[in-house]
Amino acid sequence: MIRRKGIFLVICSGLIVPLLTYVSPGWLAISGIAPSWGILWLMPWALEAGPWAGVIAGLCLALALDSLTIGLPSHLPSLVLLGFIWGRLGSRITPIQGSLNFGFIALLGTFLSGLIFWLQVSLYQKDAINSLVNAWSIHTILAETIMTALIAPIISTWLLAFFKTCRN
Repeated sequence: MIRRKGIFLVICSGLIVPLLTYVSPGWLAISGIAPSWGILWLMPWALEAGPWAGVIAGLCLALALDSLTIGLPSHLPSLVLLGFIWGRLGSRITPIQGSLNFGFIALLGTFLSGLIFWLQVSLYQKDAINSLVNAWSIHTILAETIMTALIAPIISTWLLAFFKTCRN
Protein backbone atom coordinates (compact mmCIF):
# COMPACT_ATOMS: atom_id res chain seq x y z
CA MET A 1 0.00 0.00 0.00
CA ILE A 2 2.80 2.41 0.88
CA ARG A 3 4.58 1.59 -2.38
CA ARG A 4 1.53 2.53 -4.47
CA LYS A 5 1.02 5.68 -2.48
CA GLY A 6 4.68 6.62 -3.00
CA ILE A 7 4.46 6.10 -6.77
CA PHE A 8 1.26 8.13 -6.87
CA LEU A 9 2.93 11.01 -5.00
CA VAL A 10 5.95 10.96 -7.33
CA ILE A 11 3.71 11.06 -10.40
CA CYS A 12 1.64 13.90 -8.94
CA SER A 13 4.78 15.87 -8.15
CA GLY A 14 5.93 15.36 -11.75
CA LEU A 15 2.60 16.60 -13.09
CA ILE A 16 3.09 19.87 -11.22
CA VAL A 17 6.16 20.68 -13.36
CA PRO A 18 4.23 21.77 -16.50
CA LEU A 19 2.02 23.94 -14.30
CA LEU A 20 5.05 25.56 -12.65
CA THR A 21 6.56 26.18 -16.07
CA TYR A 22 3.72 28.54 -16.93
CA VAL A 23 2.77 29.84 -13.50
CA SER A 24 6.26 30.49 -12.20
CA PRO A 25 6.43 33.34 -9.67
CA GLY A 26 7.71 36.59 -11.14
CA TRP A 27 10.26 37.11 -8.38
CA LEU A 28 12.00 33.88 -9.49
CA ALA A 29 12.74 35.24 -12.95
CA ILE A 30 15.57 37.20 -14.51
CA SER A 31 14.16 39.48 -17.22
CA GLY A 32 11.09 37.26 -17.44
CA ILE A 33 13.05 34.00 -17.79
CA ALA A 34 12.10 31.50 -15.12
CA PRO A 35 14.17 28.56 -13.87
CA SER A 36 13.93 25.20 -15.58
CA TRP A 37 11.39 23.41 -13.41
CA GLY A 38 11.77 20.20 -15.39
CA ILE A 39 15.44 20.01 -14.55
CA LEU A 40 14.76 20.83 -10.91
CA TRP A 41 12.38 17.85 -10.71
CA LEU A 42 14.31 15.41 -12.91
CA MET A 43 17.69 15.77 -11.21
CA PRO A 44 16.74 14.43 -7.74
CA TRP A 45 14.49 11.75 -9.23
CA ALA A 46 17.23 10.42 -11.54
CA LEU A 47 19.82 10.59 -8.76
CA GLU A 48 17.55 8.53 -6.52
CA ALA A 49 15.97 6.08 -8.98
CA GLY A 50 18.81 5.30 -11.39
CA PRO A 51 19.57 5.76 -15.08
CA TRP A 52 16.66 3.93 -16.70
CA ALA A 53 14.08 5.41 -14.38
CA GLY A 54 15.68 8.78 -15.14
CA VAL A 55 15.33 8.15 -18.89
CA ILE A 56 11.67 7.17 -18.53
CA ALA A 57 10.97 10.15 -16.26
CA GLY A 58 12.80 12.46 -18.68
CA LEU A 59 10.76 11.07 -21.56
CA CYS A 60 7.44 11.50 -19.77
CA LEU A 61 8.34 14.95 -18.49
CA ALA A 62 9.51 16.07 -21.93
CA LEU A 63 6.31 14.82 -23.55
CA ALA A 64 4.25 16.67 -20.95
CA LEU A 65 6.21 19.90 -21.50
CA ASP A 66 6.19 19.54 -25.29
CA SER A 67 2.45 18.94 -25.36
CA LEU A 68 1.97 22.47 -24.08
CA THR A 69 3.89 24.07 -26.95
CA ILE A 70 3.54 24.05 -30.71
CA GLY A 71 6.31 22.98 -33.06
CA LEU A 72 10.03 22.69 -32.56
CA PRO A 73 12.26 22.64 -30.51
CA SER A 74 11.62 19.81 -28.07
CA HIS A 75 12.67 19.15 -24.49
CA LEU A 76 12.91 15.44 -25.28
CA PRO A 77 16.62 15.06 -26.21
CA SER A 78 17.94 17.10 -23.33
CA LEU A 79 15.74 15.66 -20.58
CA VAL A 80 16.28 12.06 -21.67
CA LEU A 81 20.05 12.59 -21.87
CA LEU A 82 20.18 14.36 -18.51
CA GLY A 83 17.99 11.70 -16.91
CA PHE A 84 20.45 9.03 -18.01
CA ILE A 85 23.56 11.00 -16.99
CA TRP A 86 22.16 11.93 -13.59
CA GLY A 87 20.91 8.39 -13.03
CA ARG A 88 24.41 7.05 -13.69
CA LEU A 89 25.83 9.69 -11.37
CA GLY A 90 23.39 8.70 -8.63
CA SER A 91 24.13 5.00 -8.94
CA ARG A 92 27.77 5.49 -7.96
CA ILE A 93 29.01 4.05 -4.69
CA THR A 94 29.45 7.49 -3.14
CA PRO A 95 26.11 9.32 -3.08
CA ILE A 96 25.80 12.95 -4.08
CA GLN A 97 25.36 15.01 -0.93
CA GLY A 98 25.51 18.66 -0.10
CA SER A 99 23.36 21.49 -1.30
CA LEU A 100 26.06 23.17 -3.37
CA ASN A 101 26.67 19.96 -5.31
CA PHE A 102 23.02 20.02 -6.39
CA GLY A 103 23.44 23.62 -7.51
CA PHE A 104 26.52 22.79 -9.56
CA ILE A 105 24.95 19.73 -11.15
CA ALA A 106 21.84 21.76 -11.99
CA LEU A 107 24.01 24.52 -13.46
CA LEU A 108 25.75 22.09 -15.81
CA GLY A 109 22.52 20.32 -16.72
CA THR A 110 20.60 23.51 -17.42
CA PHE A 111 23.43 24.87 -19.55
CA LEU A 112 23.57 21.61 -21.54
CA SER A 113 19.79 21.63 -21.93
CA GLY A 114 19.86 25.22 -23.16
CA LEU A 115 22.57 24.40 -25.69
CA ILE A 116 20.63 21.40 -26.99
CA PHE A 117 17.50 23.56 -27.23
CA TRP A 118 19.40 26.27 -29.11
CA LEU A 119 21.00 23.68 -31.41
CA GLN A 120 17.55 22.40 -32.37
CA VAL A 121 16.38 25.92 -33.17
CA SER A 122 19.50 26.67 -35.21
CA LEU A 123 19.14 23.44 -37.21
CA TYR A 124 15.45 24.12 -37.79
CA GLN A 125 16.03 27.72 -38.94
CA LYS A 126 19.35 27.54 -40.76
CA ASP A 127 19.10 30.98 -42.33
CA ALA A 128 18.66 32.79 -39.01
CA ILE A 129 21.68 31.41 -37.16
CA ASN A 130 23.51 34.71 -36.68
CA SER A 131 20.47 36.60 -35.46
CA LEU A 132 19.51 33.73 -33.16
CA VAL A 133 22.85 33.76 -31.36
CA ASN A 134 22.81 37.50 -30.83
CA ALA A 135 19.12 38.00 -30.20
CA TRP A 136 18.02 35.61 -27.52
CA SER A 137 20.09 32.51 -26.99
CA ILE A 138 22.95 33.70 -24.80
CA HIS A 139 20.70 35.78 -22.56
CA THR A 140 18.10 33.04 -22.22
CA ILE A 141 20.57 30.25 -21.54
CA LEU A 142 22.50 32.24 -18.95
CA ALA A 143 19.42 33.58 -17.15
CA GLU A 144 17.77 30.15 -16.97
CA THR A 145 21.04 28.54 -15.87
CA ILE A 146 21.65 31.07 -13.11
CA MET A 147 18.12 30.89 -11.72
CA THR A 148 18.03 27.10 -11.81
CA ALA A 149 21.43 26.82 -10.13
CA LEU A 150 20.41 29.26 -7.39
CA ILE A 151 17.15 27.47 -6.61
CA ALA A 152 18.44 23.90 -7.02
CA PRO A 153 20.11 23.55 -3.59
CA ILE A 154 16.82 24.26 -1.85
CA ILE A 155 14.34 22.47 -4.08
CA SER A 156 16.49 19.49 -5.04
CA THR A 157 17.45 18.71 -1.47
CA TRP A 158 13.80 18.75 -0.48
CA LEU A 159 12.71 16.68 -3.48
CA LEU A 160 15.48 14.13 -2.95
CA ALA A 161 14.35 13.62 0.65
CA PHE A 162 10.74 13.38 -0.57
CA PHE A 163 11.62 10.78 -3.22
CA LYS A 164 13.60 8.72 -0.69
CA THR A 165 10.61 8.59 1.65
CA CYS A 166 8.29 7.69 -1.24
CA ARG A 167 10.53 4.80 -2.33
CA ASN A 168 10.73 3.30 1.17
